[in-house]
Amino acid sequence: VFLRDRLAPPAATALIFLDGEMVRRVELRPGEEGRIDLEPVYGVPVSFQIQDGQIRFVDVTCPDHLCERAGYLSRTGQSAACMPNRVTLLVETGDFEGNSLA
Repeated sequence: VFLRDRLAPPAATALIFLDGEMVRRVELRPGEEGRIDLEPVYGVPVSFQIQDGQIRFVDVTCPDHLCERAGYLSRTGQSAACMPNRVTLLVETGDFEGNSLA
């Protein structure tokens, strides 16, 4: 058991950026569900659904909904963006440093 735990990859973390600045950091854990709405705090009509270690754009108000078509993201390095709303979603390991995409 100890060896398996030491070799397990770090948990994936979803990073949500608005105008290039990180506004939320969410650990993606298997078995957990939830929803994040950016509009009440940031005034941006973008929401995310979290389900079983994955995250995706949902209920976005924009012309083409390409971000929603990206589907669930769960692996390090995956990303999606809603360009009209200036929101980017990036999946990284838990050791991501920094507060911006620059």
